[in-house]
Amino acid sequence: MSVVIGLRKTFGDFTISVDHLEIPEKGICILSGPSGAGKSSFLRILIGLENADQGQWLKDQQNLLKLKISDRKLGVVFQTPDVFGHLNLQQNLYFAAQARKLSEKIYLPQTEELLRRVELWNLRNKKSELLSGGEKQRLCLVRAIIGQPQLLILDEPFNQLDEKSQHLCELALAEEASVKDTPILLVTHQSLQMLENIHKLVLFEQGNIKFQSTQVAEIRHHLLNT
Repeated sequence: MSVVIGLRKTFGDFTISVDHLEIPEKGICILSGPSGAGKSSFLRILIGLENADQGQWLKDQQNLLKLKISDRKLGVVFQTPDVFGHLNLQQNLYFAAQARKLSEKIYLPQTEELLRRVELWNLRNKKSELLSGGEKQRLCLVRAIIGQPQLLILDEPFNQLDEKSQHLCELALAEEASVKDTPILLVTHQSLQMLENIHKLVLFEQGNIKFQSTQVAEIRHHLLNT
C-alpha cells in the first residue's frame, strides 16, 4: 500500500487538495467524478508531470513525490496514445523494455502473451504511424504493463476503443490485477468488465475527495448507476 498525505497543488483559481488517500497494494482503485473535478491533475502530480506545492506520497518509507519520474516505476497510459510512429509496434515495446533495463528473457514472453491477448500480435511488424487510434491505445497499454511497474496509472485508457477492443483491454487489466497483483489506479467511466477486481472507489469533486469506499456493494452501486 502507498498513501498520499496532505497533498496540495494550486492551478490558478483551482486547487487539488488530498488530505489522506490510501492506494491499495493490489487490485483496481477507480477514480471517479465529473469532468474538471481534478482527477487527471491529481494523476499528473503522482506521475511527476506536475510538482505538488506540498504533501507526500509514501511507500516503503520513501516519498515518491521527491523521486525522478523514471525512479517512480510507474506504468502510465493517457487518454491520447503516444507512440514512436517511425518504429513498428514491436520496436516500440523493445525501446520501452530497454529504457526499463529489462532482459529479453523477462519481457519477450510477456510481450507476445499480451499482444495476442489484445489482438495486436499479427500487427507486430506494422509501422506504428499506420495503426488506428484504438490499436495505438492498445499498444500503449501493453507497453505500460511490460515495464513491470509498481503501479499502473491509467487516465481514461478506453476512450478511443471500440466495444470489442475495450473488452480485450479490460480482461488484460483484470489479469494484471488478480493474477499478478499489480495495483492499478484507473480513471474511467467504463469499467463493468472489471467489477470483481475493483478494490476501492474514490470520488473527486472540485479538487477534493468527496467520498471513498472499499465496500463492494457501494462500489457496484456507484459504477452501475453513473
